[in-house]
Amino acid sequence: MVELGSPRWSQGSRLRVGVMWLWDATPHARFDVLHPGHESTDFLNEAQFSQSIRSHCELAVERVEGYRRKFRDVAAAAEFLASSMPNRPTPWDQYHAGVAAALIGDAVGARAHFSDVLDESADGLQWLGDLQDKIRALTELMDDREAFCAWASAVVADTRRQLKLCPARPDVAGRSAR
Repeated sequence: MVELGSPRWSQGSRLRVGVMWLWDATPHARFDVLHPGHESTDFLNEAQFSQSIRSHCELAVERVEGYRRKFRDVAAAAEFLASSMPNRPTPWDQYHAGVAAALIGDAVGARAHFSDVLDESADGLQWLGDLQDKIRALTELMDDREAFCAWASAVVADTRRQLKLCPARPDVAGRSAR
């Protein structure tokens, strides 16, 4: 995902490049993995700003290509999510790692990530209760990998539709989509 926006504090441009996992249906874009730091440029004059935008675009292409190599398939995403878990993972970190693990057939890893979310107290947190309900349903699907992959394909397609992205046939069974 690439965002080329205007910083709130000045006229100019800010570049952010990252990844959004599409297996959580949502009508808004978000960065689930974000390139550390971001590039920003103040507007001084048209020539300087035009050159800065060109540089931002070239950098965005480099970073997107890097993410495509890094996350070449679901197995690579699952490995990344499992190995880069923060010291204090959020329920969403655990959810994404659990879904990726289930998609590559690692039911043990998926259940471990999901159980960490289910162990959280959802007192007064509607979003967490909803996530836990979703995880309970997914846990039942995990014994049938084909059904789990069908669920993921449908959710990815729905998320792409909601975000107005072009339709794609996602390969969620762990093979390379290229």
